[in-house]
Amino acid sequence: MDLEHSVESYYNNNTKRFLKYGQGGKTSSIHRAVFATDSTRSWEAFRFHENKILKIIQREEISLVVDLGCGTGGSISYLNSLYPSTYHGITISSVQAEIAEYLTEKPNITVICGSYLDQKSYSDIQDKTGKRLFFAIESYLHCQDREKFFDILSSQTKQGDILVIVDDFKVREDSIGKRDLRDIKDFVLGWHAAELQSLKEVLTLSKSKGFTIQENIELTQWLAINRPRDYLIAGLVPLLRVLKLKNSWWQNLLGGNALRKGLTNGWLSYRFLVWERSSR
Repeated sequence: MDLEHSVESYYNNNTKRFLKYGQGGKTSSIHRAVFATDSTRSWEAFRFHENKILKIIQREEISLVVDLGCGTGGSISYLNSLYPSTYHGITISSVQAEIAEYLTEKPNITVICGSYLDQKSYSDIQDKTGKRLFFAIESYLHCQDREKFFDILSSQTKQGDILVIVDDFKVREDSIGKRDLRDIKDFVLGWHAAELQSLKEVLTLSKSKGFTIQENIELTQWLAINRPRDYLIAGLVPLLRVLKLKNSWWQNLLGGNALRKGLTNGWLSYRFLVWERSSR
């Protein structure tokens, strides 16, 4: 099974559980919360990404917003409630697309089931004019062809358009030990991720494709990654590993624990990256 089909199956099988039991379920968020201040409330933490994107949309007077990996449409629904624009969401999961169908009742929103690596997923927006913003919140990690990703975004944008990626990147490649390598393997396996890319690699690749970095914000220190439940999971993973489980519940534990260790030990970094499309 290739990565896209693996990711599709993963979200088809788990989305309803994520929404029911995940902390961000009330906001239809599957991504992580960012507690930027001591007074940040939970719902605000789950809207951190969207609120930062909203400021860019307002400042740049964006006419078209495209969510690359829109899940059940929580982000574009929230943004649409605060800023009138045209919104287009792409999700690889048929279950997520079905849940997001309510959004398509609004004339300015489309949600399609497809791959953001497929040019056909952008057919509905070809006639849209004005400035564009594309964003990927924790969906870039599932991308099996990063060069194709930037090639497609390059073809869908013009000078001045905006790209936002929020995700995890390696930042200490030269000092990763054997235990860290196993954690990387666990993270990739558990969360159905592509090979981890370093921050340097994504910045170099994006520049070669005509995107100029505008913001590079470290968010790791504001994540809730050392909660009591996280320590409980850390204790369970070595005990459960011997059972060689293959179900989604185990994958969540394995990948999430490896991610926490990577962020805590400093070889992974959770970043908010903003590019502007430049001339090539």
